[in-house]
Amino acid sequence: MISHQSKLLEKRGNTIFSNEFVKKHPVLFQANLERISDFMLAGKDVWWSWVEGGIEFYDGEDEPCRRQEGPRIHNFTSFNLHRETSFLASVLKTCVDKFAEGLLKLSIKRIKVYNEKEAKFIYPLNDEE
Repeated sequence: MISHQSKLLEKRGNTIFSNEFVKKHPVLFQANLERISDFMLAGKDVWWSWVEGGIEFYDGEDEPCRRQEGPRIHNFTSFNLHRETSFLASVLKTCVDKFAEGLLKLSIKRIKVYNEKEAKFIYPLNDEE
């Protein structure tokens, strides 16, 4: 019954975050990016791009679920939640390092990181946009 009803719904399009939302809720938006850091590592125009008025993520029903640029999709029969969390933390560190060096464009202007004592902001080396 549920499957039949779901087929009657409109197709879900790509997710678009408005610039206003990103400016008003930067911590919430960064938390979302941290959860999908393996997709962000592929870079701009692979899984996301800037559009007029915001940021579009290519996650709609008509988008391919895999792309040549990655990431490799994990299966929870071989990956558990702890292992996935550790994996995403290491990918996030790579993203932050590449972002700081200006080698990776992200859909935010700065990244807030924490160490034992304080929080600090990471900005890209050469921010042209």
